[in-house]
Amino acid sequence: MLRDPAQTKVTVADMRCPTPQGLVGVGVVVTDHLGRVLLGRSVRDVWELPGGKPDHAGQERGNA
Repeated sequence: MLRDPAQTKVTVADMRCPTPQGLVGVGVVVTDHLGRVLLGRSVRDVWELPGGKPDHAGQERGNA
């Protein structure tokens, strides 16, 4: 059920910067001329596509 917005007063203290919640990663599909797909064994002992994440948080902007 939709309701009207709460009638609360917003103060300056409520307008601080939000905490980032995102994660950055990449995955790829690698095939050969026969159509076979490259898979790797993960640390959880399951097959998965190759991929990864940045070593240092915050460097994504410099790499863009």
